[in-house]
Amino acid sequence: MNECKALPGGGRNNVTNRYLRHFSLICATPFDENTLTKIFSTLVDWWMKSKSIPAGAAKLRNPLVSATIDLYQTAGAYTRPLFSLT
Repeated sequence: MNECKALPGGGRNNVTNRYLRHFSLICATPFDENTLTKIFSTLVDWWMKSKSIPAGAAKLRNPLVSATIDLYQTAGAYTRPLFSLT
């Protein structure tokens, strides 16, 4: 997305709502580890049931969820906006 800035009152036109409707701002607060565990456990349980994963492999659920949370948090630490890295 490009944006232009100019001095105040420089004869600019207002940005129309027809143009602004193409831009959105989505904000979410970070989840704590208990919430992430609940989210990823639910997803893994659903996936194991839908794919008929054997009971022997189902015991790997907790390590899989822990590894997923670790990967999620590591990726989040390296993909912060530039102003939060400084």
